[in-house]
Amino acid sequence: MHDQQKIKLAIALLVLSLVLVFVSFLDVQPSPLSLAALEKQDSAATPAKISAKNGAVIAGFPTALILDSNAKIIESYSLDYPNYTQYTTNFSTANSAAQEYQEYLKTFQQNYDLTYYRKLSSATPANPGVIYGQKGSASVAVQISVAQKNQSIVVLNYLVHK
Repeated sequence: MHDQQKIKLAIALLVLSLVLVFVSFLDVQPSPLSLAALEKQDSAATPAKISAKNGAVIAGFPTALILDSNAKIIESYSLDYPNYTQYTTNFSTANSAAQEYQEYLKTFQQNYDLTYYRKLSSATPANPGVIYGQKGSASVAVQISVAQKNQSIVVLNYLVHK
């Protein structure tokens, strides 16, 4: 092998090693709120999305989780996986994200085994305020984002494990 080929081979191996090291740092485990991990387990069968009528909440979703009685439902649907059923409801509220966050944090502390939360003060549009809890065979996640100054968008995921 010529010296120039050896140098090219050495550079290629060095670049490949650096890429592998970089990729290994990117291999982050999914957060407890990530449904991707659960969906990956059940990827053999992608369920059909069953949507509620406009402005309605899908059957099976516990409406008591919608704390604002004036909330406007954006979307509500269910997905039936082999190991669990996912019920999701998205809504907008005239309450600020800070108000919604405090109400949900209080509700989760009183009614669920609070397992994870990201403080709203450290939230960004890419990483909104998040609260996650469990009760019996159900897991509940709430994600709260700022829509406008005194309005927020809330996404509730309710998973019932079979």
